[in-house]
Amino acid sequence: MTEYKRDNQTRPACRYGRVYFNLRRQFQLTASEALLTDVIDTLSRRTGWSFASKRYLASTLGVSERSVMRMIEKLDERGLVERKQGRRGLELRASERWQAARALDAPANPSQST
Repeated sequence: MTEYKRDNQTRPACRYGRVYFNLRRQFQLTASEALLTDVIDTLSRRTGWSFASKRYLASTLGVSERSVMRMIEKLDERGLVERKQGRRGLELRASERWQAARALDAPANPSQST
């Protein structure tokens, strides 16, 4: 697992991710595509955009950087992620379409299991 250093402490970069099975079916996504969308959504919450590199995303998902780019292209075409070229490189965020569908799919109580 990729790790990062912050405040002189090494922490796991990604602890877990959610796979929304209903959204996978609704948008006809693979598990990796759904997980990538959720990772991008999570990473973009603080600043509005995710600045994660293709290498980081590939390492997090256990796939190649080329696979990450293919997934991003597919997710962008389907209107599930937005991308732009920024000063730091490729910037990503989950679209309002994904966020709205996720909000409808999420249980009212996060401890509920479906």
